[in-house]
Amino acid sequence: MKMIAEYDARTILGYPVTVLDSAYEDEELDAIGLVNAAALGASVAVTRALIPLQLCGAELRFLRKAMGRTGKEFAEAIDVDPAVLSRWENDKQTMGGFAEKVIRQYVLDELGEAAAGVPVPKGLVPTMKIVPRDAADTEPLRLVFRLNADTQSGKSGVYARAA
Repeated sequence: MKMIAEYDARTILGYPVTVLDSAYEDEELDAIGLVNAAALGASVAVTRALIPLQLCGAELRFLRKAMGRTGKEFAEAIDVDPAVLSRWENDKQTMGGFAEKVIRQYVLDELGEAAAGVPVPKGLVPTMKIVPRDAADTEPLRLVFRLNADTQSGKSGVYARAA
């Protein structure tokens, strides 16, 4: 097994994220893997929920999938029609600010503990000012993460956003 210093994990996670020192090449299987991919997915989702730039459809879909929810389950949980969720995910309709805050809080509540390396400030989402994005901008934000040891709990496999 050979570690890869920098790797674009979009094909594994379904989100444009670069990982540092946490991807590996398994030469026997001729495959690329990620150390603790579930924790990375949760860390990316929580980090994106904390960034106040308006979510695009692909980001919303990633958040839903990171939570392991089907479209129907997610729509029921946030009390919207599944057709509305589909329009949001396909950039056919823009989410309102309240709906976006509900979704962000849902992500933080569900995935916050799994994203141990991402600090989640209390009370942030209700007061968050969502920054509008240009209607033509439907590309997700690219994020960069590094695998760290959680010095407080001593756990390994904890991801933090790289500077």
